[in-house]
Amino acid sequence: MKIIGFALFALLATANSLPQQVQTSNLRDSRALDQIVIGLIDSVIVMIQERGLDPYVVELAKGEYTLGGFLFASGRVENFVFSGLSNIVVNSVGFSGSDLDIDISLPRLAAGVDNVIGDVTIGSRNIQGEFSGRIAIVDLRLAARISLGLSAYLLDDLSLSCQLGGIEADFSSFILQGNDVTDSVNNFVGNTLPNLLIQYENEINRFFEGVIIRIVERLF
Repeated sequence: MKIIGFALFALLATANSLPQQVQTSNLRDSRALDQIVIGLIDSVIVMIQERGLDPYVVELAKGEYTLGGFLFASGRVENFVFSGLSNIVVNSVGFSGSDLDIDISLPRLAAGVDNVIGDVTIGSRNIQGEFSGRIAIVDLRLAARISLGLSAYLLDDLSLSCQLGGIEADFSSFILQGNDVTDSVNNFVGNTLPNLLIQYENEINRFFEGVIIRIVERLF
């Protein structure tokens, strides 16, 4: 959902950069607006690729974080790869008055890592873990109705509906506190988590609606 939010926010930001005469005079021609929106999505795709976000590769990263004498955390990541963010499929685009209806999909968002090592100490409690493997979000689909403002505000209202086709979890190893929990983690991520997301779908959608609207209002 964060990824979809990023794509939608980038679309809105790009739309705001259009000349004012394009935003207003073309409102009478829904076909022209369809092409403008599709062009904006293409611009988002190019922006994602140019910023090195698809694929996003981290060969090696490590760091430490300390908060007073209460919390200490350290971690190391080797060969992390994330892909699929720029593969945005436009299912439909339509206008009704000042409302933009858009339906887009991300067929597959995949991430894999050769090794992650983490060590966290909170007070007197220490937690250590290490894992490797892959995870994929399949058929992530977003339908949104955006009420576009033509004067002071770019975005008057926003309604989101997000559907998830599934999550594929393939952790080859997941060690927590010296215990092998690989099977449990694969089952939770691949089966339990998708069901939880469906159960709280409305609450999640409303949360991100509010976040995106507040961000756009502050920027524009």
